[in-house]
Amino acid sequence: MTGADTSDVPENQTEQVKDERAPPSTAQTNPTVPRFWTDDEMKSVELPLANSKATPEHISAEYYYQIPEMKLHRSYPVYHPDEEPSGYFEKLLTTAPEIIWDSEQHPPLESEADWVAAGALIFEMPIGFGSGRMLLSMETSLFVRDAKWYANNAIPTTREGVNPFFRYVVREPGKVKVGVLSCAMCHTRVMSDGMAVNGAQGNFPFGQMYAAQMLEQGAIPDAVRGLERNLFGAPWIVPDPQEGLWSMPLADLGAAHASVPPGVIARHRSSPQSPVVVPDLFGLQARSYLDRTGLQHHRGIQDLMRYVALNQVMDGLSQFDEFIPAGKDSSERPEPEAFFFGRYSAEQLYALAKYVYSLKPPTNPHSMDELAERGRKVFMENGCASCHQSDKDYGSDRLVAAPSFEVPADHPEKSQVLSSPSDA
Repeated sequence: MTGADTSDVPENQTEQVKDERAPPSTAQTNPTVPRFWTDDEMKSVELPLANSKATPEHISAEYYYQIPEMKLHRSYPVYHPDEEPSGYFEKLLTTAPEIIWDSEQHPPLESEADWVAAGALIFEMPIGFGSGRMLLSMETSLFVRDAKWYANNAIPTTREGVNPFFRYVVREPGKVKVGVLSCAMCHTRVMSDGMAVNGAQGNFPFGQMYAAQMLEQGAIPDAVRGLERNLFGAPWIVPDPQEGLWSMPLADLGAAHASVPPGVIARHRSSPQSPVVVPDLFGLQARSYLDRTGLQHHRGIQDLMRYVALNQVMDGLSQFDEFIPAGKDSSERPEPEAFFFGRYSAEQLYALAKYVYSLKPPTNPHSMDELAERGRKVFMENGCASCHQSDKDYGSDRLVAAPSFEVPADHPEKSQVLSSPSDA
């Protein structure tokens, strides 16, 4: 759980803005970090799709390790403009860029606590930088300093006035960018009392914000529709069930995205017509499958590392039949050195996985009173526990078939698949 980090706000505005969470980079890398992206393991990391020829073929280890590693710059909290300390943003404009993690330096990585603390940095590490916009005009203005933006999009902030879904990043002298698309952006929830909980089902309103910017940028519909196709297209199915998205009027497309509530997201490999719930990350270490779809195996920490790398844009380079979402003309991968996002280092992914494994839910505010005990008996007597087992955080750690989908007899996970409740 986290709120505002007041150590980022200097008492004396003539002093350098600091973030005390980032420890000094002095220790040697732990030599036991696994080499996680291997060709053999990547072939089996995902369950086959219903159309097996479209089961993704991920990039080779040779390609992956030629992609430059990302550099982690020191980042700073974003405040609601009405709560921002006096002189805070102006001081950021004079703050020198500082790399706290790259291929040559990193935080201490000796003890388990060191790894978890370093993983917390990766959890909030942005991979996109600009003004806070989610679309193409990233350099025009800082949305996050506009009070109307918070009001119009119902952006939640903590009791300290912090927007925990974004971070300010100084990557060049005199330029403050807004960092977006971190793990925290999806997996942070601001509670009704203003407390922020890391690892919870997030409540950032992606759909509302995306739709508002899409409609504002109505002069570039072709670019928007191209992005829609890259994110949501499934051209190996004929006709593509999503192709209506990039042919419908822009106003209708915006309305489709605006209808997606916070905590649910039209992310890549889904669509605004079939968005997915943002899962919480608590108890992840005990789960056998990852993602809300359950499409990826979780056989150990290496699989979680692979999942993060794929989820944070690497699966855009995967080949689904003949479709490569981030490829030139959706068919040709760029040279690895030219891939504009870069990749996480093995140490960064290992630290992040350690941090995610350490996450725990907040304390249940409700006591086990007489009413709750009655509810427990109803739960047990009606067979709820046959699927929602209390020793598994009320999950089954098994897959559930989509309604009306008949699992093939030779499916490798058939013994782990439950029938859909709607088919029962």
